[in-house]
Amino acid sequence: MTSKRQYPIDQSNQLSQGQTPSPQQYQQQPQQYPQQPYQPNPAYGNDTTQQWNQTPQQNISPPPSQNQNGVQNTIHTGASKRVYPVDPQNETVLSSNFSNMNLSSQQPLPQPTHIPVPGPNTTTYNPYIQQGQQQQQQQQSTSSQQTWNTSPPQTQQQPIQTFTPHISPPQTQQQPQQPQQPQQTTPFQPTQSSYNQQPQPQQYQQPQQQSLPFQPMQPTQPIYTQQPGQQSQYQQPQQQTPQQQAAVEQPVPTLENLCPKPFMRLSMNAIPNHPSILNKVHIPLGLNIHPLAHDPQGPVPVVYSSIIRCRRCRTYINPFVTWLNGGGRWRCNMCENINDTPQDYFSPIDFTTGKRADILNRPELQKGCVEFLASSDYLVRPPQPPTYFFIIDVCYESIVSGMLNTAINAIKTTLKDLIEKSNGRARFGIMTFDDSLHFYNLKSNPSNRPQMFVVTDMDQVYVPPFEDFLVNLKDGLEVVENTLNIIQSMPRTQQKVESCLGSALKAAFTICERVGGKLIAMQSYIPRGPLGKLSIRDYQPLLGTKKESTLLQPSNDGEFYKELALSCTSQQLSVDLFLFSNDYTDTASLGTLCQITGGSMYYYPSFVASRDGQVFAANLIHSLTRETAWEAVMRVRTSRGLTINSYHGNYFLKTSDLLGLPTIDSDKTITLQMGIGDSIGQKYASLQSALLYTHSCGERRVRVFTISIPVVSNYQDLFRYADISVVTSLISKMAIDKALSSSLNDARDAIANKCVEILQAFKAASASNPQANPAVTLSQNAPKLLLPETLKHLPLYVVSMVKSIIFSSRATHPDLRAFHMQRMKTLDLNSCLNFFYPYFYSLLAPPNYQPPTTPNTPFVPHSFKLSSDELQRNGLFAIVNGYTLYLFIGEQLPQPIFTDIFGVPDVSQLDINTFQDLPILDNDNSRYARKVIELVRNSYPEYLKMFVVKSTDRQRRPEFQSLLIEDRTPEGCSYYEFIIQLQSRITQN
Repeated sequence: MTSKRQYPIDQSNQLSQGQTPSPQQYQQQPQQYPQQPYQPNPAYGNDTTQQWNQTPQQNISPPPSQNQNGVQNTIHTGASKRVYPVDPQNETVLSSNFSNMNLSSQQPLPQPTHIPVPGPNTTTYNPYIQQGQQQQQQQQSTSSQQTWNTSPPQTQQQPIQTFTPHISPPQTQQQPQQPQQPQQTTPFQPTQSSYNQQPQPQQYQQPQQQSLPFQPMQPTQPIYTQQPGQQSQYQQPQQQTPQQQAAVEQPVPTLENLCPKPFMRLSMNAIPNHPSILNKVHIPLGLNIHPLAHDPQGPVPVVYSSIIRCRRCRTYINPFVTWLNGGGRWRCNMCENINDTPQDYFSPIDFTTGKRADILNRPELQKGCVEFLASSDYLVRPPQPPTYFFIIDVCYESIVSGMLNTAINAIKTTLKDLIEKSNGRARFGIMTFDDSLHFYNLKSNPSNRPQMFVVTDMDQVYVPPFEDFLVNLKDGLEVVENTLNIIQSMPRTQQKVESCLGSALKAAFTICERVGGKLIAMQSYIPRGPLGKLSIRDYQPLLGTKKESTLLQPSNDGEFYKELALSCTSQQLSVDLFLFSNDYTDTASLGTLCQITGGSMYYYPSFVASRDGQVFAANLIHSLTRETAWEAVMRVRTSRGLTINSYHGNYFLKTSDLLGLPTIDSDKTITLQMGIGDSIGQKYASLQSALLYTHSCGERRVRVFTISIPVVSNYQDLFRYADISVVTSLISKMAIDKALSSSLNDARDAIANKCVEILQAFKAASASNPQANPAVTLSQNAPKLLLPETLKHLPLYVVSMVKSIIFSSRATHPDLRAFHMQRMKTLDLNSCLNFFYPYFYSLLAPPNYQPPTTPNTPFVPHSFKLSSDELQRNGLFAIVNGYTLYLFIGEQLPQPIFTDIFGVPDVSQLDINTFQDLPILDNDNSRYARKVIELVRNSYPEYLKMFVVKSTDRQRRPEFQSLLIEDRTPEGCSYYEFIIQLQSRITQN
């Protein structure tokens, strides 16, 4: 029997708020950057990060050995399984209905749609109502505004309930839901089921919300046509009476004026008014920003009028500013500075509502997410066209593996899309390399064939003096296509194994430094040559030791790539890397290029086109065609008292609060770790993110996100407003920093310690005020382990994290672990949670399944918990973690069903080394299995790589079983055992 996973408690590994080590921040001299169009003041407070405490704690002891048989004997009972739905959306609310649940028996597995969502009649505690009740009584709602429900709760919640409903896995991806009929608009309730939940399609569409007074339009259709400097039609402001002045207060946050949660989410939807309160709760305060996320509500509205900003802190005008003197002045919601309203922006104020008369024509005053068309003041140089420059390795390994042919075919597929997305402005260039550099002059000529130049001196990189290495893709499309065909069919008699990636990147930088853009490099060997040579580190003896963390950091030889990345950032160049090496590649050193420049890294170890070509081609096409912001900088502003301690993501920190992003795409997020530097005296705290970027169409825009959240004085209230998705994502990023600065073992301990600290704080809060802090339990065998409703899945995600490939104690190739660490830094919340807790599906149709009669019929496959109890010998299962899809074939799967799905008569005839996807066959079994796979793949931006796992496969089956995180594995204890350990540790304190 394998040993249990120990979770020692060690204060030296705590992930406590304000005590995390800041990530490595690359600085550069200010004169190396172009002058910014404006110089706003930095955010209030101190950005420094405190060091972690170094006081050891005692270990969490696993259950006594004599109880192990008891665990095994009760493996099929409700006590030994997870007895609550894993619901990271926080959609389950505590109500008196819990008392009606049958807690004595285990329920059958339900569909994911069983989770109750509060409707118009659901009454929940609302801090906005209590804090803004007085001003709501003074204001009269108009036909276009919502009314607030201030009635007291109708039911008395029980302080503690043992929650044992159906079991279902975490719902982190967007799955089809049944259409809902529109209902009457309801007030915004910032509780467990409000905007702090995981995104769901029905929540994005807001079926209960009335239509907006304005319709979002495309950039070619201005929303507000008053030009800067144009005289307003309204008269000058008039002085307000004291009664009118009192009625004009800061607007109350609603679902209409808050930034939608796909773009911006906080770990807690309430802010403590003092640092000591935040320290008591132990929940990390953080902000997740997804600048180019897709919002099902519609495109972000574009404002074409003048940009109004605060004179002191440079905050953009937003729905939460306060209008004074009849609209002649306005108070900033960040720094409280009073600004004069420009004459061309003036509008009279309705004193009964405190709103402007032209608010229906001002989306920036209605919505927390808008885009401003930037003026010439925001331009350092004219907006540059989207530029794509390819650097392709053509050595022997690239040819025999099929990488070169796959890459060329994928590039050909995207050419017309690149022209269309950029309105014909896109520029294109390409070069190849092995032990020499091959340049291609793409200038149009009668033969439509390129000129090729070969440079063999790699010590001093020489670029021929031609300007046609970069050409307009629309004008030179025929030459570009001919060039790609020539590269693909060029005979190569020598088997070259040298790869001078460093020299190739240096030459590409010289070609593109004047215009910026994106470098896409493809590499099949570890870099060699005089520039950027990386040595193969002896990693085998270091695996499992404390020095393993050194393999996850850039080597001394990688200093070349760090300096090159800094140079690229200064010239608005980002780097995307596609790595295909059969041996050690040193992804930790090469990944520095992507981290600093805002690029992406893709890793395909031992690449073979017959097995991995489909995945590589799909990801390359997606990386070229996804929505991308060019020449971007981002700054986050906060109201008084809030501080930003560190950032997580791919960026370059130009100043203490200005992020340089040569490019940022729709798949990337930026996560902020925040703190409270001083007491907060306002009712609401505000945060605003501003992304200044160049759109692919050539416009310079500013995308602004703004949220306003209530400030509370009681730390007990913070538990009910926690967001499990942001908390889990933030803890994982803090643990990655801990692993890089200390060791993987310390990172695993720190994750468990953070869970213990949060639950201990909640226990103290529940003891002092049980009615205000209702609790749930996870198992009838652990009645003393109390959890808040919003964080009841935290122990499950903690077990998932410590068993994941990022933090697992299992011997893992350092290239693969370093790759996933860097990938986790930029993942969106859905992908992050699903990577730790994958989905588990059966690909066999259930007995009562009825094929859909129409193509638009919603389809939601059933998902199981991650335990071997769900496996069947005659079944076919799929586990999906957002990066890989594993197909497990039961050893007793009926032969007719196997033939219907895989198209071969026997499992022995299925070649798992070349398998890429299910064949398209005309039968019900095949249609159902392919429908599940299609639904899963459409839920993630990256194309999922598929592995077939046979019951006798000694290589893939351990990988598959390691994803069954609720079972005991060599990497750690089972989920049930961890719950018992948590209860023991918390009750001891």
